[in-house]
Amino acid sequence: MAGFGAPNRKGTPCPAPPPRSPAAGLLKLPELFGSAGDGVRGQALVGALCAAATTYLAVKFLLRFFETNRLTPFGIYCIAAGTICTLIFAF
Repeated sequence: MAGFGAPNRKGTPCPAPPPRSPAAGLLKLPELFGSAGDGVRGQALVGALCAAATTYLAVKFLLRFFETNRLTPFGIYCIAAGTICTLIFAF
């Protein structure tokens, strides 16, 4: 995480690292609503709305899926992914 916020080779500042917890995000809200947030408030709002909508749809889908289906496809995926990773990292 070293170097975030410091200028890069071109002299432009690197982006700040993401907050480590929601509480850290709350501590950044005054910056967003202050002069440092000029030009990014709209992007932050659109990003938050998209994240909320995607979360709602994913939870709705998963609840419906788990009521009517089994976790067999997920189990097969886990076994296949585990086997592939074992083969990749073993050799």
